[in-house]
Amino acid sequence: LIRPYGFAFLPDGAGSYRIFVSSFFTDQILEYDAAGAFVAVLAAGTATPDGVNGPNIIAVGPDAALYVTTQGSVAVAVPTDSEDFATASPNFGAFPGLTNQSQVLKVS
Repeated sequence: LIRPYGFAFLPDGAGSYRIFVSSFFTDQILEYDAAGAFVAVLAAGTATPDGVNGPNIIAVGPDAALYVTTQGSVAVAVPTDSEDFATASPNFGAFPGLTNQSQVLKVS
């Protein structure tokens, strides 16, 4: 666990809960039991745009799934003359070498 940025509690259905923690520098979502003992690596970075790259905040959705925000790059939206910032796509060309965009992932 290196630089934990976010955590969430998820009931386990047996009257207890599990704790999920984002480990930013290791690109992992880690699972712990209610006593704080390590259980498993739930998800790990893949160095691809759809992977867990720089996980931050973790939240439990209404569907009881975990959602995690990632900080895969510092890509920014650069609108063209016919777009505005609300609809522009990230322009990775402005940052050579950065290809992993920030996103929200569902982790199961």
